[in-house]
Amino acid sequence: MINMAITFATPENMDQFWSFVKTLLSFASPWVMIAFAILAVGFLLVIIVNAWKNAGREEDEDEIEVRHY
Repeated sequence: MINMAITFATPENMDQFWSFVKTLLSFASPWVMIAFAILAVGFLLVIIVNAWKNAGREEDEDEIEVRHY
């Protein structure tokens, strides 16, 4: 009979696997965080610019109707 046991999850293999995962995350995570920070600042700037532009319009749109009798 052929022994078809899966031997991937041995302690040595798992130590090596988590070592690879740790190395990958330590190199990739700073670039991912920098990319998300740049996107967040970009979105925040768009929101601030739109709010700044719309602040002046709201004052002009509030027309007060004055009637003299």
